[in-house]
Amino acid sequence: MLLEALHLAGVAYRDLKPAENVMLDSQGYVKLVDFGLAKDMRDQSKTFTIVGTVYYMAPEIFVGRGYGLEIDFWSLGIMVYEMVCGRLPFGNESAEEDDIIAAVLEETLAFPPKYNDNAGKNLMERLLCKDPAERMGSHDSWQEVKEHKFFKMTGSKGDLFTQILGREMNPPLMPEGEEYSKEAYLSPGRSRRDIEEFADEEKLKLQEHAKAVWKKLDPNGQGVVQTEELVLLLAQTDCDLNRNQIDALVEAVDTKADGITFKTFCAFLEQSDLDAHAVLRALEG
Repeated sequence: MLLEALHLAGVAYRDLKPAENVMLDSQGYVKLVDFGLAKDMRDQSKTFTIVGTVYYMAPEIFVGRGYGLEIDFWSLGIMVYEMVCGRLPFGNESAEEDDIIAAVLEETLAFPPKYNDNAGKNLMERLLCKDPAERMGSHDSWQEVKEHKFFKMTGSKGDLFTQILGREMNPPLMPEGEEYSKEAYLSPGRSRRDIEEFADEEKLKLQEHAKAVWKKLDPNGQGVVQTEELVLLLAQTDCDLNRNQIDALVEAVDTKADGITFKTFCAFLEQSDLDAHAVLRALEG
């Protein structure tokens, strides 16, 4: 239901995993933490950045064709499998990342011989469908997930999810000695990691925006834009830089005076104090 609320707001979580990001509050109820990789998808149907924790990443992330909210359903399927089967469905935690990715892309989902819950198997098979268009929940249907037979076998009276949302059910486990409400819970190390992840995500967003603008600057795919051309374009925009500032910024990255490549274009955007996205929007015209 936490993911459902995010999806209703048009946000892909992109890093669903147990222990680190799915935790219990002081009363024993589940909560999500660490939104450093969350992506606002309201203005786009797909994104292409390769982010997440490899064990829980959907196959479409690795093949570069773009993905949307449906990747969170895959991660949910991995978590369900891990909880009921006691291991990962593809690869193992001691394997190299390349081996994990190969397993996700190539291996067929299989269950331990002793696991014979047909409802559970069906739920996981549908959540872990490698075709995102056929994956359970992919058509904005959390209702389909919540109404699955697997969740009707809990023995609870009434709707399970309504009871959980209303905190009508007693949690099976309550953390001892955890005080989540105190700022001390966020150690300096954890805070730095969150900041670094957020910074990495912002850098990825900037690069995506820069790629779109670069295609307009270099329509023939030559890989280089003349420095004078970029200076002239920047001077014609309303990006709050005067000509001397623009010259100085461009010269700082075009050290060989042989033009601006995409790499140096990104360096120009990152090393200056200007609003990089505002500059890109101005260049888009």
